[in-house]
Amino acid sequence: MVRDVRVLAGLRRHRRGVTALEYGLIAALVGGGVIISSTNFGASITTAYDSIGGALTRVAGTMQPGAPAAPAPAVSSAPAVSSAQASGDGDRNGNSQD
Repeated sequence: MVRDVRVLAGLRRHRRGVTALEYGLIAALVGGGVIISSTNFGASITTAYDSIGGALTRVAGTMQPGAPAAPAPAVSSAPAVSSAQASGDGDRNGNSQD
Protein backbone atom coordinates (compact mmCIF):
# COMPACT_ATOMS: atom_id res chain seq x y z
CA MET A 1 0.00 0.00 0.00
CA VAL A 2 2.79 2.43 0.89
CA ARG A 3 4.50 1.58 -2.36
CA ASP A 4 1.34 2.46 -4.36
CA VAL A 5 1.13 5.85 -2.64
CA ARG A 6 4.79 6.53 -3.48
CA VAL A 7 4.21 5.62 -7.13
CA LEU A 8 1.21 7.95 -7.35
CA ALA A 9 3.13 10.75 -5.64
CA GLY A 10 5.99 10.23 -8.09
CA LEU A 11 3.64 10.46 -11.06
CA ARG A 12 2.38 13.84 -9.87
CA ARG A 13 5.93 15.20 -9.98
CA HIS A 14 6.60 14.01 -13.55
CA ARG A 15 5.01 16.64 -15.75
CA ARG A 16 6.60 15.40 -18.96
CA GLY A 17 4.58 12.20 -18.88
CA VAL A 18 1.36 14.09 -18.25
CA THR A 19 2.08 16.47 -21.13
CA ALA A 20 2.81 13.57 -23.48
CA LEU A 21 -0.45 11.92 -22.44
CA GLU A 22 -2.38 15.15 -23.11
CA TYR A 23 -0.81 15.48 -26.55
CA GLY A 24 -1.68 11.86 -27.25
CA LEU A 25 -5.32 12.47 -26.34
CA ILE A 26 -5.47 15.58 -28.51
CA ALA A 27 -3.96 13.67 -31.45
CA ALA A 28 -6.51 10.88 -31.00
CA LEU A 29 -9.40 13.37 -30.98
CA VAL A 30 -8.11 15.17 -34.07
CA GLY A 31 -7.57 11.86 -35.85
CA GLY A 32 -11.09 10.74 -35.00
CA GLY A 33 -12.49 14.00 -36.33
CA VAL A 34 -10.57 13.64 -39.58
CA ILE A 35 -11.83 10.09 -40.05
CA ILE A 36 -15.45 11.03 -39.38
CA SER A 37 -15.40 14.10 -41.63
CA SER A 38 -13.65 12.30 -44.49
CA THR A 39 -16.18 9.48 -44.29
CA ASN A 40 -19.10 11.92 -44.55
CA PHE A 41 -17.41 13.96 -47.29
CA GLY A 42 -16.60 10.80 -49.23
CA ALA A 43 -20.24 9.74 -49.16
CA SER A 44 -21.38 13.10 -50.56
CA ILE A 45 -18.75 12.98 -53.30
CA THR A 46 -19.88 9.47 -54.23
CA THR A 47 -23.49 10.66 -54.44
CA ALA A 48 -22.50 13.57 -56.68
CA TYR A 49 -20.50 11.36 -59.06
CA ASP A 50 -23.32 8.81 -59.18
CA SER A 51 -25.76 11.58 -60.10
CA ILE A 52 -23.49 12.92 -62.83
CA GLY A 53 -22.86 9.42 -64.16
CA GLY A 54 -26.59 8.69 -64.28
CA ALA A 55 -27.27 11.91 -66.19
CA LEU A 56 -24.51 11.14 -68.70
CA THR A 57 -25.84 7.61 -69.14
CA ARG A 58 -29.36 8.93 -69.82
CA VAL A 59 -28.03 11.42 -72.38
CA ALA A 60 -25.84 8.82 -74.03
CA GLY A 61 -28.81 6.44 -74.23
CA THR A 62 -30.78 8.95 -76.31
CA MET A 63 -27.99 9.38 -78.86
CA GLN A 64 -27.91 7.17 -81.93
CA PRO A 65 -24.59 5.65 -82.96
CA GLY A 66 -22.98 7.57 -85.81
CA ALA A 67 -25.35 10.54 -85.49
CA PRO A 68 -23.75 13.97 -85.21
CA ALA A 69 -23.91 15.66 -81.85
CA ALA A 70 -26.59 18.28 -81.33
CA PRO A 71 -25.36 21.83 -81.81
CA ALA A 72 -24.86 23.92 -78.71
CA PRO A 73 -27.59 26.47 -78.03
CA ALA A 74 -26.85 29.96 -79.31
CA VAL A 75 -25.70 32.40 -76.67
CA SER A 76 -26.52 36.05 -77.17
CA SER A 77 -23.75 38.53 -76.46
CA ALA A 78 -26.19 41.44 -76.28
CA PRO A 79 -26.73 42.95 -72.83
CA ALA A 80 -29.99 42.26 -71.06
CA VAL A 81 -32.70 44.88 -71.52
CA SER A 82 -35.15 45.70 -68.76
CA SER A 83 -38.85 46.03 -69.48
CA ALA A 84 -38.66 49.80 -68.77
CA GLN A 85 -35.91 50.19 -71.36
CA ALA A 86 -37.72 48.06 -73.89
CA SER A 87 -40.91 50.13 -73.58
CA GLY A 88 -39.00 53.42 -73.57
CA ASP A 89 -40.33 54.34 -70.11
CA GLY A 90 -36.93 54.62 -68.44
CA ASP A 91 -33.45 55.95 -68.86
CA ARG A 92 -30.49 53.75 -69.74
CA ASN A 93 -30.17 52.62 -66.07
CA GLY A 94 -33.76 51.35 -66.01
CA ASN A 95 -35.07 54.20 -63.82
CA SER A 96 -38.61 55.30 -64.65
CA GLN A 97 -39.09 58.89 -65.74
CA ASP A 98 -42.25 59.85 -63.87
